[in-house]
Amino acid sequence: MDVLFKSYQGIDVLGNRITDRDINEEFDQVISEMLEKILGNKSEKRYEIEHAGAEVAGHVENIAKIVNADENAEEQYKEYAVLIANRLLREERRVQERMEHLNGVQKGSLIQALLRSDGGKTRYLIAKVEHLKYVDENDLVLKAGFNPEENKIWKTAIFDVDIFDDEIEVTRAKIYLDHKAVYWTDQFLELTQILNDEVNTRRAWKAIEGALKSNLQKTKPSDYFALRNAVITYFRRPRVIDYNNMLDDIFNHYEPIDASEDDIKSITELLLELPEKKNFDTNFTSKPAEIKAKIKSVFKVNSDVELVIKAGVNVEDNNISSMISTNVTPEGKRQIVITTTDDDTFNTFRRLH
Repeated sequence: MDVLFKSYQGIDVLGNRITDRDINEEFDQVISEMLEKILGNKSEKRYEIEHAGAEVAGHVENIAKIVNADENAEEQYKEYAVLIANRLLREERRVQERMEHLNGVQKGSLIQALLRSDGGKTRYLIAKVEHLKYVDENDLVLKAGFNPEENKIWKTAIFDVDIFDDEIEVTRAKIYLDHKAVYWTDQFLELTQILNDEVNTRRAWKAIEGALKSNLQKTKPSDYFALRNAVITYFRRPRVIDYNNMLDDIFNHYEPIDASEDDIKSITELLLELPEKKNFDTNFTSKPAEIKAKIKSVFKVNSDVELVIKAGVNVEDNNISSMISTNVTPEGKRQIVITTTDDDTFNTFRRLH
Protein backbone atom coordinates (compact mmCIF):
# COMPACT_ATOMS: atom_id res chain seq x y z
CA MET A 1 0.00 0.00 0.00
CA ASP A 2 1.27 3.45 -0.94
CA VAL A 3 0.42 6.49 1.18
CA LEU A 4 0.18 9.29 -1.37
CA PHE A 5 -0.63 12.02 1.11
CA LYS A 6 -1.25 12.31 4.85
CA SER A 7 -1.98 15.07 7.31
CA TYR A 8 -2.51 15.58 11.03
CA GLN A 9 -4.60 18.34 12.61
CA GLY A 10 -5.36 18.99 16.26
CA ILE A 11 -9.04 19.86 16.83
CA ASP A 12 -9.64 22.33 19.66
CA VAL A 13 -13.41 22.74 19.99
CA LEU A 14 -13.35 24.92 23.10
CA GLY A 15 -10.67 27.18 21.61
CA ASN A 16 -12.42 27.17 18.21
CA ARG A 17 -9.28 26.41 16.23
CA ILE A 18 -7.46 23.69 14.38
CA THR A 19 -3.71 23.23 14.43
CA ASP A 20 -2.17 21.84 11.25
CA ARG A 21 1.06 19.99 12.01
CA ASP A 22 3.94 19.12 9.72
CA ILE A 23 4.64 15.42 10.13
CA ASN A 24 8.30 14.96 10.99
CA GLU A 25 10.25 11.76 10.37
CA GLU A 26 9.79 10.47 13.91
CA PHE A 27 6.04 11.07 13.92
CA ASP A 28 5.63 9.68 10.40
CA GLN A 29 6.08 6.15 11.76
CA VAL A 30 3.39 6.83 14.37
CA ILE A 31 0.92 7.89 11.69
CA SER A 32 1.79 4.83 9.60
CA GLU A 33 1.11 2.55 12.57
CA MET A 34 -2.20 4.30 13.24
CA LEU A 35 -3.19 3.88 9.58
CA GLU A 36 -2.46 0.16 9.75
CA LYS A 37 -4.57 -0.11 12.88
CA ILE A 38 -7.48 1.75 11.25
CA LEU A 39 -7.35 -0.23 8.01
CA GLY A 40 -7.18 -3.49 9.97
CA ASN A 41 -10.48 -2.73 11.69
CA LYS A 42 -13.20 -5.02 10.26
CA SER A 43 -16.07 -3.18 11.95
CA GLU A 44 -17.74 -0.91 9.41
CA LYS A 45 -21.04 0.40 8.09
CA ARG A 46 -21.66 1.25 4.44
CA TYR A 47 -22.83 4.69 3.38
CA GLU A 48 -23.33 6.64 0.16
CA ILE A 49 -22.93 10.33 -0.58
CA GLU A 50 -26.17 12.14 0.23
CA HIS A 51 -26.08 14.69 -2.60
CA ALA A 52 -23.82 15.91 -5.40
CA GLY A 53 -22.71 19.03 -3.53
CA ALA A 54 -21.43 17.25 -0.41
CA GLU A 55 -18.46 19.34 0.77
CA VAL A 56 -16.12 16.69 2.16
CA ALA A 57 -16.62 14.35 -0.81
CA GLY A 58 -15.86 17.31 -3.10
CA HIS A 59 -12.58 18.03 -1.31
CA VAL A 60 -11.63 14.34 -1.51
CA GLU A 61 -12.28 14.40 -5.26
CA ASN A 62 -10.06 17.48 -5.64
CA ILE A 63 -7.20 15.83 -3.74
CA ALA A 64 -7.55 12.72 -5.92
CA LYS A 65 -7.50 14.85 -9.08
CA ILE A 66 -4.18 16.42 -8.06
CA VAL A 67 -2.65 12.99 -7.50
CA ASN A 68 -4.12 11.59 -10.72
CA ALA A 69 -2.54 14.45 -12.66
CA ASP A 70 0.84 13.47 -11.17
CA GLU A 71 1.15 16.84 -9.52
CA ASN A 72 3.45 17.02 -6.54
CA ALA A 73 1.55 19.75 -4.74
CA GLU A 74 1.83 19.25 -1.00
CA GLU A 75 0.40 22.68 -0.24
CA GLN A 76 -2.68 21.99 -2.36
CA TYR A 77 -3.27 18.72 -0.52
CA LYS A 78 -2.92 20.53 2.79
CA GLU A 79 -5.35 23.24 1.71
CA TYR A 80 -8.16 20.74 1.13
CA ALA A 81 -7.30 18.71 4.23
CA VAL A 82 -7.53 21.87 6.36
CA LEU A 83 -10.90 22.70 4.80
CA ILE A 84 -12.14 19.25 5.84
CA ALA A 85 -10.78 19.75 9.36
CA ASN A 86 -12.46 23.16 9.61
CA ARG A 87 -15.79 21.66 8.60
CA LEU A 88 -15.42 19.07 11.36
CA LEU A 89 -14.60 21.82 13.85
CA ARG A 90 -17.77 23.75 12.89
CA GLU A 91 -19.98 20.69 13.30
CA GLU A 92 -18.37 19.69 16.58
CA ARG A 93 -18.89 23.20 17.95
CA ARG A 94 -22.59 22.93 17.11
CA VAL A 95 -22.73 19.62 18.96
CA GLN A 96 -20.81 21.09 21.89
CA GLU A 97 -23.30 23.97 22.20
CA ARG A 98 -26.18 21.49 22.38
CA MET A 99 -24.38 19.33 24.95
CA GLU A 100 -23.01 21.95 27.34
CA HIS A 101 -24.64 20.22 30.32
CA LEU A 102 -22.93 16.96 29.34
CA ASN A 103 -19.32 16.09 28.61
CA GLY A 104 -19.55 17.30 25.03
CA VAL A 105 -17.68 15.88 22.05
CA GLN A 106 -14.58 13.77 22.46
CA LYS A 107 -11.38 15.81 22.28
CA GLY A 108 -8.99 14.54 19.67
CA SER A 109 -7.03 14.92 16.48
CA LEU A 110 -7.79 14.32 12.82
CA ILE A 111 -5.71 12.03 10.61
CA GLN A 112 -6.25 12.13 6.84
CA ALA A 113 -4.57 10.05 4.16
CA LEU A 114 -4.89 9.23 0.48
CA LEU A 115 -4.05 5.56 -0.05
CA ARG A 116 -3.45 3.36 -3.08
CA SER A 117 -3.36 -0.41 -2.72
CA ASP A 118 -1.03 -2.71 -4.63
CA GLY A 119 -4.02 -3.58 -6.82
CA GLY A 120 -4.51 0.06 -7.76
CA LYS A 121 -7.55 0.79 -5.57
CA THR A 122 -7.62 4.36 -4.27
CA ARG A 123 -9.17 5.32 -0.92
CA TYR A 124 -9.28 8.43 1.24
CA LEU A 125 -9.23 7.99 5.00
CA ILE A 126 -10.47 10.44 7.62
CA ALA A 127 -10.11 9.42 11.28
CA LYS A 128 -10.88 11.17 14.56
CA VAL A 129 -8.47 9.78 17.13
CA GLU A 130 -7.70 10.42 20.77
CA HIS A 131 -5.11 13.14 21.38
CA LEU A 132 -1.97 11.05 21.22
CA LYS A 133 -0.63 10.17 24.64
CA TYR A 134 3.03 10.87 25.36
CA VAL A 135 3.26 13.21 22.37
CA ASP A 136 4.20 16.87 22.57
CA GLU A 137 1.39 18.41 20.48
CA ASN A 138 3.46 21.50 19.72
CA ASP A 139 6.23 19.80 17.76
CA LEU A 140 5.02 16.16 17.60
CA VAL A 141 7.95 14.82 19.59
CA LEU A 142 7.45 11.46 21.24
CA LYS A 143 7.89 11.27 24.99
CA ALA A 144 9.03 8.31 27.08
CA GLY A 145 6.36 5.65 27.42
CA PHE A 146 4.71 6.21 24.04
CA ASN A 147 2.76 3.22 22.76
CA PRO A 148 0.51 3.67 19.68
CA GLU A 149 -1.68 0.75 20.80
CA GLU A 150 -2.89 2.84 23.74
CA ASN A 151 -4.40 5.51 21.52
CA LYS A 152 -8.10 5.16 20.80
CA ILE A 153 -9.70 5.45 17.37
CA TRP A 154 -13.12 7.00 17.79
CA LYS A 155 -14.51 7.54 14.32
CA THR A 156 -13.31 6.75 10.81
CA ALA A 157 -14.49 7.23 7.25
CA ILE A 158 -12.90 5.45 4.32
CA PHE A 159 -14.05 6.82 0.96
CA ASP A 160 -13.79 4.72 -2.19
CA VAL A 161 -12.26 6.88 -4.93
CA ASP A 162 -13.18 5.63 -8.42
CA ILE A 163 -10.83 6.83 -11.16
CA PHE A 164 -11.88 6.49 -14.81
CA ASP A 165 -9.14 8.04 -16.96
CA ASP A 166 -9.42 11.73 -16.01
CA GLU A 167 -12.79 11.40 -14.27
CA ILE A 168 -12.89 11.07 -10.48
CA GLU A 169 -15.93 9.86 -8.53
CA VAL A 170 -16.45 9.59 -4.78
CA THR A 171 -19.83 7.99 -4.09
CA ARG A 172 -19.41 5.51 -1.22
CA ALA A 173 -17.81 5.35 2.21
CA LYS A 174 -17.35 2.86 5.02
CA ILE A 175 -17.80 4.23 8.52
CA TYR A 176 -16.66 3.07 11.94
CA LEU A 177 -18.05 4.62 15.14
CA ASP A 178 -17.09 3.63 18.66
CA HIS A 179 -20.43 5.06 19.83
CA LYS A 180 -23.43 6.64 18.17
CA ALA A 181 -22.48 10.01 16.64
CA VAL A 182 -25.01 11.15 14.05
CA TYR A 183 -23.19 14.43 13.43
CA TRP A 184 -20.16 12.55 12.03
CA THR A 185 -22.10 10.91 9.21
CA ASP A 186 -25.06 13.23 8.67
CA GLN A 187 -23.74 16.75 9.23
CA PHE A 188 -19.96 16.50 8.81
CA LEU A 189 -19.67 13.95 6.00
CA GLU A 190 -23.20 14.34 4.51
CA LEU A 191 -23.71 10.61 4.08
CA THR A 192 -26.78 8.40 4.13
CA GLN A 193 -26.93 4.78 5.25
CA ILE A 194 -27.19 2.07 2.61
CA LEU A 195 -28.69 -0.25 5.24
CA ASN A 196 -30.38 1.31 8.26
CA ASP A 197 -29.94 0.05 11.81
CA GLU A 198 -33.29 -1.76 11.80
CA VAL A 199 -32.35 -3.80 8.73
CA ASN A 200 -28.87 -4.55 10.09
CA THR A 201 -30.25 -5.69 13.46
CA ARG A 202 -32.86 -7.92 11.83
CA ARG A 203 -30.49 -9.48 9.30
CA ALA A 204 -27.69 -10.05 11.79
CA TRP A 205 -30.00 -11.74 14.31
CA LYS A 206 -31.66 -13.98 11.72
CA ALA A 207 -28.29 -15.00 10.28
CA ILE A 208 -26.83 -15.84 13.70
CA GLU A 209 -29.95 -17.70 14.84
CA GLY A 210 -29.98 -19.71 11.60
CA ALA A 211 -26.34 -20.72 12.04
CA LEU A 212 -26.91 -21.77 15.66
CA LYS A 213 -29.98 -23.80 14.70
CA SER A 214 -28.18 -25.60 11.90
CA ASN A 215 -25.12 -26.46 13.95
CA LEU A 216 -26.29 -26.89 17.55
CA GLN A 217 -30.03 -27.17 18.07
CA LYS A 218 -30.40 -30.89 17.41
CA THR A 219 -27.04 -32.15 18.60
CA LYS A 220 -26.25 -29.78 21.51
CA PRO A 221 -29.56 -28.16 22.54
CA SER A 222 -28.29 -26.88 25.90
CA ASP A 223 -25.49 -24.95 24.20
CA TYR A 224 -27.89 -23.80 21.48
CA PHE A 225 -30.28 -22.19 23.96
CA ALA A 226 -27.49 -20.74 26.10
CA LEU A 227 -25.81 -19.03 23.13
CA ARG A 228 -29.14 -18.04 21.56
CA ASN A 229 -30.21 -16.35 24.80
CA ALA A 230 -26.85 -14.57 25.08
CA VAL A 231 -27.20 -13.13 21.56
CA ILE A 232 -30.79 -12.01 22.23
CA THR A 233 -29.68 -10.29 25.45
CA TYR A 234 -26.81 -8.56 23.62
CA PHE A 235 -29.10 -7.20 20.88
CA ARG A 236 -31.80 -6.09 23.32
CA ARG A 237 -29.61 -3.41 24.82
CA PRO A 238 -29.48 -0.32 22.56
CA ARG A 239 -25.79 0.06 21.78
CA VAL A 240 -23.30 0.42 18.95
CA ILE A 241 -22.62 -3.11 17.76
CA ASP A 242 -19.10 -4.03 16.71
CA TYR A 243 -19.94 -7.42 15.21
CA ASN A 244 -16.53 -9.03 15.70
CA ASN A 245 -16.28 -7.75 19.26
CA MET A 246 -19.76 -9.10 19.98
CA LEU A 247 -18.73 -12.57 18.79
CA ASP A 248 -15.63 -12.34 20.95
CA ASP A 249 -17.64 -11.31 24.01
CA ILE A 250 -20.22 -14.08 23.60
CA PHE A 251 -18.48 -17.02 21.95
CA ASN A 252 -14.79 -16.77 22.79
CA HIS A 253 -15.60 -16.43 26.49
CA TYR A 254 -18.31 -19.10 26.49
CA GLU A 255 -17.85 -22.27 28.56
CA PRO A 256 -19.57 -25.12 26.65
CA ILE A 257 -22.14 -27.33 28.34
CA ASP A 258 -22.18 -30.33 26.00
CA ALA A 259 -20.37 -28.94 22.95
CA SER A 260 -16.60 -29.12 22.64
CA GLU A 261 -14.34 -26.09 22.39
CA ASP A 262 -13.67 -27.07 18.78
CA ASP A 263 -17.43 -27.00 18.12
CA ILE A 264 -17.66 -23.44 19.41
CA LYS A 265 -14.55 -22.38 17.49
CA SER A 266 -15.98 -23.77 14.23
CA ILE A 267 -19.29 -21.98 14.77
CA THR A 268 -17.51 -18.71 15.56
CA GLU A 269 -15.54 -18.95 12.31
CA LEU A 270 -18.81 -19.57 10.47
CA LEU A 271 -20.42 -16.54 12.11
CA LEU A 272 -17.51 -14.31 11.03
CA GLU A 273 -18.45 -15.02 7.40
CA LEU A 274 -22.11 -14.04 7.81
CA PRO A 275 -21.94 -10.24 7.20
CA GLU A 276 -20.67 -10.74 3.66
CA LYS A 277 -22.86 -13.78 2.96
CA LYS A 278 -26.07 -12.33 4.41
CA ASN A 279 -25.42 -8.68 3.49
CA PHE A 280 -25.35 -6.75 6.74
CA ASP A 281 -22.85 -4.28 8.22
CA THR A 282 -20.40 -5.05 11.00
CA ASN A 283 -20.89 -1.69 12.74
CA PHE A 284 -24.42 -0.50 13.56
CA THR A 285 -26.68 0.53 16.43
CA SER A 286 -28.86 -2.29 17.71
CA LYS A 287 -32.64 -1.80 17.56
CA PRO A 288 -34.20 -4.04 20.25
CA ALA A 289 -37.71 -3.78 18.75
CA GLU A 290 -36.49 -5.82 15.76
CA ILE A 291 -35.73 -8.84 17.97
CA LYS A 292 -39.02 -10.72 18.28
CA ALA A 293 -37.47 -13.91 19.65
CA LYS A 294 -38.02 -14.83 23.29
CA ILE A 295 -35.39 -15.94 25.76
CA LYS A 296 -35.91 -19.52 26.86
CA SER A 297 -34.73 -21.46 29.91
CA VAL A 298 -33.64 -25.06 29.49
CA PHE A 299 -33.74 -27.70 32.23
CA LYS A 300 -32.15 -31.09 31.89
CA VAL A 301 -34.64 -33.87 32.76
CA ASN A 302 -32.32 -36.77 31.97
CA SER A 303 -29.64 -37.62 29.43
CA ASP A 304 -32.22 -37.75 26.61
CA VAL A 305 -34.86 -35.15 27.53
CA GLU A 306 -34.73 -31.42 28.25
CA LEU A 307 -37.55 -29.12 29.38
CA VAL A 308 -37.75 -25.69 27.71
CA ILE A 309 -39.55 -22.82 29.48
CA LYS A 310 -40.31 -19.71 27.43
CA ALA A 311 -39.61 -16.21 28.71
CA GLY A 312 -42.40 -14.73 30.81
CA VAL A 313 -42.86 -17.88 32.88
CA ASN A 314 -40.90 -17.69 36.12
CA VAL A 315 -40.15 -21.08 37.63
CA GLU A 316 -40.16 -19.42 41.08
CA ASP A 317 -43.77 -18.19 40.71
CA ASN A 318 -46.65 -20.11 42.23
CA ASN A 319 -48.67 -20.01 39.00
CA ILE A 320 -46.33 -22.48 37.33
CA SER A 321 -47.55 -25.16 39.73
CA SER A 322 -50.77 -25.33 37.71
CA MET A 323 -48.71 -26.43 34.70
CA ILE A 324 -45.79 -28.38 36.14
CA SER A 325 -45.62 -30.45 39.31
CA THR A 326 -43.41 -33.18 40.74
CA ASN A 327 -44.09 -36.62 42.12
CA VAL A 328 -42.11 -39.42 43.74
CA THR A 329 -43.42 -42.98 43.20
CA PRO A 330 -43.46 -45.60 45.99
CA GLU A 331 -40.45 -47.13 44.23
CA GLY A 332 -38.57 -43.86 44.63
CA LYS A 333 -38.71 -42.70 40.99
CA ARG A 334 -38.78 -38.93 40.65
CA GLN A 335 -41.25 -37.64 38.06
CA ILE A 336 -42.11 -34.28 36.50
CA VAL A 337 -45.81 -34.02 35.60
CA ILE A 338 -46.70 -31.50 32.88
CA THR A 339 -50.25 -30.40 32.07
CA THR A 340 -50.75 -30.12 28.30
CA THR A 341 -53.45 -28.35 26.32
CA ASP A 342 -52.09 -29.57 22.98
CA ASP A 343 -54.02 -32.57 21.65
CA ASP A 344 -51.32 -33.72 19.24
CA THR A 345 -48.63 -33.75 21.93
CA PHE A 346 -50.91 -35.55 24.38
CA ASN A 347 -51.96 -38.19 21.86
CA THR A 348 -48.37 -38.77 20.73
CA PHE A 349 -47.22 -39.69 24.24
CA ARG A 350 -50.49 -41.47 25.04
CA ARG A 351 -49.80 -43.93 22.23
CA LEU A 352 -46.48 -44.84 23.84
CA HIS A 353 -48.27 -46.44 26.81
